[in-house]
Amino acid sequence: MAHYVDYEQAKWLKIIGFNEECKYYYDFIGDICSSNNETNWNISNETLYSRPEQHQVVNWLLEKHGIHIKDDFEREYSFEKDKVISTKYRCYVNKFVESISGYDFKFKTNLFDSPKEAYSAAFNILNNNLI
Repeated sequence: MAHYVDYEQAKWLKIIGFNEECKYYYDFIGDICSSNNETNWNISNETLYSRPEQHQVVNWLLEKHGIHIKDDFEREYSFEKDKVISTKYRCYVNKFVESISGYDFKFKTNLFDSPKEAYSAAFNILNNNLI
């Protein structure tokens, strides 16, 4: 199942130079549109925003900005029931640089019910604080 960025994240990605081809895009009011061909919607029209899958953004941030996003999970286990009760997900975000500590910044998201929510939270933190 594909997981896409939301409208606000798509606008932020356009500002920071996201330039990958995508099948889906948002129009100027945030409606989702599609095409038969993948296109870089961010350069094709001023009022359109590419709607990439989250994994595309993760790869692009690493390649273009040196930002590494890794997902992780925590499980709550019931020994009485002998099964996992719940699984929660979070993302760790790092930007490695040549320095004493080895990174420019690092943070982790809160726990969420799905990886999609954790990645979305990581993108929002980057949007609001770092890039």
